[in-house]
Order: sequence, then structure tokens, then C-alpha cells
Amino acid sequence: MRLIGASLAAVVALTAGVWWLASGDSRGDGPSASCARHPPLELRVLVDPDLGPAVREAANGFVASAANEDGDGCRRSGVTVYSAGSAETVEAFRTQYGEWAHVGRSGFNPVGTVGPQPDVWIPASSASARRARDESGNQPSVLSLDFDDAEPLAYAPAVLLVPDRLAEAENGRMGRTLAELMTAMRAKDEKAQARRADPRYTDAALAAARGQYRVDAPRTVELGQRRQGRSMPTGKDLACSLARGSSAEDRTVDRRTAVLAAEPTLAQYRDCAGTTGVTRVAEYPADVPGLDPVFVHVRWNDARLDEAERDRAVQRFRDWLATKDGRKAFRDAAFRGSPREPLPSPPPGLLSDPGPLPRALTADEAVDTMEKHRQANAAGRVRFLLDSSGSMSRWWDGPNGAREILKQAMGRFGAEDMFGVWSVASAGSEPPYRDLLAFGTHGSWSRAAARNEQDKAAEAAKKVDDAEPDLSKEADIGGALKAALEGMPQGTEDDGHPQLVVLLTDDEDNDRMNAARQDELVAAVAARKVPVVMVSFDSGGCLKDRFDLRVADASGGRCLDARGDLARDLGAEIAQVAQGRD
Repeated sequence: MRLIGASLAAVVALTAGVWWLASGDSRGDGPSASCARHPPLELRVLVDPDLGPAVREAANGFVASAANEDGDGCRRSGVTVYSAGSAETVEAFRTQYGEWAHVGRSGFNPVGTVGPQPDVWIPASSASARRARDESGNQPSVLSLDFDDAEPLAYAPAVLLVPDRLAEAENGRMGRTLAELMTAMRAKDEKAQARRADPRYTDAALAAARGQYRVDAPRTVELGQRRQGRSMPTGKDLACSLARGSSAEDRTVDRRTAVLAAEPTLAQYRDCAGTTGVTRVAEYPADVPGLDPVFVHVRWNDARLDEAERDRAVQRFRDWLATKDGRKAFRDAAFRGSPREPLPSPPPGLLSDPGPLPRALTADEAVDTMEKHRQANAAGRVRFLLDSSGSMSRWWDGPNGAREILKQAMGRFGAEDMFGVWSVASAGSEPPYRDLLAFGTHGSWSRAAARNEQDKAAEAAKKVDDAEPDLSKEADIGGALKAALEGMPQGTEDDGHPQLVVLLTDDEDNDRMNAARQDELVAAVAARKVPVVMVSFDSGGCLKDRFDLRVADASGGRCLDARGDLARDLGAEIAQVAQGRD
């Protein structure tokens, strides 16, 4: 049997990242009774988020192909494609998914963050596959990873997606370093800037960070990235967010901002640019490594019941991807066959043959870049505000309750991160908050952390476990939020450490503030410039014109409500400012 039972699979369907099913009809053209006796085996395929569109198209083609039919014309396999952040996926494989048997034991929950056990993993870089296999250490061997990094599925160079008004002529778009391309951009606009996505989420962003760290010191790069705006999961998300800005300032930023991403991102950007996004063209830095996605067969040592049939289904999918039709799915998504292969029909803005392209990212480079990124993003400073008024009692307990969500978020911190928790409930002239967990360092759940750091993390989690709502009190949301923002370092005290305020609330006390008070608070939040994440247990908390959304937007933060997965989404926000697992 599989390691993960049906109950966990149901949870994953609600909590994991992006899902896409390509099963089709279980009957082909053959007799329905015959096909009904042989339902298709479902393959689970985990991919890097940047590969999602190409792999889903490939899965669709494979499922409908003759290679997937038996002698009766029935489909032999279906394919479920889902994605998860690259760093967390590597971490899950490195630990041999050992944490899966102990969900909730630490802050890292593979079920919620990565998804169920895959049959196939397709990272965007062979570096990720090699790290996952070679860095597993002495973990119990519950799985094996089978791949050939000498035969990648495709190749994609890194490109600088430049607003066309800042772009070079065609000959100037190739054969130059990233520093030279940036210098040429700034010669046209001295305020021109380059951004990239979160290197913990995609291999493309990790390769981009590698290139940036050759231009400037990692600390300088990361401070610049934070000042330019919120980190985005993927290059497409970043380019599209720039295109969607509607204010005059947003449009100015879009016109002077280049995006460092994988080459296929430009084709994806064209689908979201609309009428407001600038036209972008690709420039090809010669010193930023590219991507070489590989097919990894994941074998689970205790999955014996259908092992032979599952192995055959995986091999059929692998073989089909190597055919002309399989390669076409990647080529149609603007991937190349190799660094030396031109694009036969490049989308507008790309070059068919930009000359010699850099090799793919290596495992050593990936490890080195992740460590530099961690060190450059100094320990985070986060203040949690936990609405502890009487109305929160219905949202207090359970796996999706306030305490559990807060504890999972706390599990994202490293030993040097500083955070604290205020309990927000008061009566009369009392202060709007009290310390539930004093501001400071509170250890780490990382398996690599010292025992005393793990003990500190457990002690902090227990204090949250012991907290209870005060049924007789209300929450002064405005007073607590204002105090939290004022308590964050500013001016000469602000040394560049990432900052965040998180408010968890059911929104019931928002209406105690009149319109003028709400407007005043939104203006104060905007002026303070510390991101605020509003976590609402109300399914409408982030609807247009609601107070939570106004605060989040004004601060440059994010609004999360019960329509989404609050634990997963808050964890992702904390991961952007915390040093994370060591």
C-alpha cells in the first residue's frame, strides 16, 4: 500500500498547490464492459511551477495517445499534474519524506506544502534532482529517485524581459553579461531596475539569483528586491502583476522594470499583459545559467501492491515524452531541445538563434546560491496579532483553527528570526493587547537545529497551545495594529531586516470602527510602509472595499480569507521574510 492513505489524499486535494487531471474517459473505442473491468491507473506527476503549462499539455497528449491504449482500445493510465515550490520539494525528498508519517510534529508539513507522494517528479533543473538524491544523508530509505541528467526533457535559457523602449537592437540582445545588459538599460533610463521571482519557489528564479549575485553582493541584491516590491512565486506572476497595475505610478514602474526569468515566461506573459502591460522583448545574458528539466521516476519502497503495473505506466509516459509528439508539448511552450537548438517558430520578442547559450544550473551552484540568499535575507521580524475576543471561540480549535494556523506559521522561522505574538482583547480602558509570546528569537523546528533550539520552538508552540479567547472582551483591532506598526524599527533603527505584521481575526470587531477611523488607520498603514498580512476567518474578509483588503493593499501586504487555505497561504507569506529551516 502507499504511505499516504485515502484520508490524507482528501486533505491534499484541498491544500496542495495547483492540480490538473488528465484521465479522460476510462473507455476508449472498445467494448464498455471490457474497459470497465480495467479502470486506468492514475499517475501523480509533481512539477516545478514554471513547467506546469508544458507538462499539462504533454499529459493531455499522452493520455489521448495510442501509446496509452490497451488491446481493447481502453485507456491504461490517467495523469494528475500538480506543482509545489522547488525548495520545499527538494527538502521533502532529501528527508526521504520521513516527516509524512509525523504530520504536525514540526513546522514542515509535506502533505500541505508539497502534496501526495508522486510517481513522477519533473523539476525544472537537474540540479534539484541531484540535490534531492545526493543530499539525503543517512535518512531511512523509503524511496528512490531514478533519473538521467544527461538526457533532459528540454532546455530553457534565462532571459531579461525588457520593456521594448529600453531594449537593445537585436545584435545587442545576445552575447553580453547581465551587468552589461543592465548598464545599457540604465543608459536609457537611470531608474531602470531588474526583478526576479522568489528563488525558493522555482528553479528559474534560483538561476536568476545566481546571475544577480555575480553583479552585486547578495545582500545588496536582496535589499533592492525588497524595496522594489513584494516577492512573487514565479516569473509569470511577477510580470503579470506589473502589467495589472492601474495607477500612474504603477504604469511608470512597469515601463522601467525588467524581469529576469526563464525564456518561456515571455509567451506566458502575453496572455496576461492585456492593454496595460508594456511590450517586452528578451535579452539573453551570457552568464546566467539555464534550465534542463529532467524526468524523475519516484519509487516508494512499500508500494508493492501495484508496483509492476505502476512502473510500466511510468515508463510508457517517459518513453512518450521522448517522441516527436512529446517533445512538441515543450517546444510549443517555447522550450528548446538543447542549448544549441534554435526555436523553429519563436513567439514575438524571442530570438530563434541567440548564439551560444549558457549551460544549465549545477547542483553546487544551487546549494551555494540558496545559502547566499538565506544569509542575505537577514533574520525576519514579525509581529503576530491574534484576535482573542469572545467571538473568536468558534475559530479557535481544530486543524484549521487560529491556534493551529499560527503554530504552523511559527514553524517557518529559523533560529535567528525574531517574532512575537500579541493577544488582542480588551475591555474599557485596558491596553488593546497583551504579550502571549514575547518578541525575540524562539528556536527552530529544523532537523539541523541544535536540541536547545528545538526545545525553544516547542516551548513557544506550547504557549500558543495554552492560549484561550476571553469571552467577555472585544478586540480593539485598530489600536493593536497601530501599536504593532509603531513598534517596528524605523528610520535610523531600520537596518534592512524584513518586517511583517500579521493579524488573525474573524472581522467581527471591524465594525466597531466608524468609516473615519478606518480611513485614518488605512492612511497610517500606508505611510508606515510595513507589509501587513490580514488573515480573516470570514469568507468575505478580502472582498472589494472590505477593511481587511484595504489595509493589506495600503501596506503592500496581502489579504487572506477563508475562501483559501489559510494555513498554507500564511505559511507562504512568512517564508518570504523568515530565514526558514536551517
